[in-house]
Amino acid sequence: MRIDENSPIPKYFQLQVWLKEQIDQGVFANNEKIPTEDELVRQFQLSRATIKHAVQNLVDKGYLVRKKKLGTFFHKTSYQTGSRYRLGILINFYRSGFGIEFIRGAADQAVEHNCHLVLCNSYDLYVQADEQADRLIEQAVTGVLFMPTAAADEKNRAIVQKFLQHGIPVVIADRVIPDLDIDKVITDNYDGAYRITRHLIDHGHTRIAIVINTLLNSARERLSGYKAAILDSRLLYVLN
Repeated sequence: MRIDENSPIPKYFQLQVWLKEQIDQGVFANNEKIPTEDELVRQFQLSRATIKHAVQNLVDKGYLVRKKKLGTFFHKTSYQTGSRYRLGILINFYRSGFGIEFIRGAADQAVEHNCHLVLCNSYDLYVQADEQADRLIEQAVTGVLFMPTAAADEKNRAIVQKFLQHGIPVVIADRVIPDLDIDKVITDNYDGAYRITRHLIDHGHTRIAIVINTLLNSARERLSGYKAAILDSRLLYVLN
């Protein structure tokens, strides 16, 4: 393994990922000593501070343990046994029925596939989501399910790019981020709004209002569906 000098991913994190991969692949037996800091410095041509940073992160996470005057050893904990995957979930589940159902579905799949979940609440705020993204990266999650916040598209895009720069795959849920080619699980907001509006019209209602937050791409799609249903029915469309 070589450290990519031109990568935006910090060198300590590249080394940390490599060490974690060695652990996952069974290169180190339980309680086996890993290479010393001097050996890692020579092997990767990195500073001692960078080596210490990577190793200490794995110590903090429980993958490695330091033994005084003996060195650093791989330590298999019960948390690690049987699973190589740690999935981060970064969504707004504060007072959100959808969020709770989302977590419940993820938890069911995690049990079925022997995967650990790390839950982070964004509270639908960009600043909170950005901080939690850093936390998930530090915890070396192997993938993230991300529900974009109510912030502008470019801010949500920046959070996704942060994960991708660290080699962490992302699937977004519920809300689309325009101009971002990434896996997503979403509802058809346009068709849903169109069908609901037409249902009301078909039952004789002609003064139909919609209240939305136009910052959200999903809400703008619903507005488009609502507008199309109004115009298709030759009713008056008024934007306030």
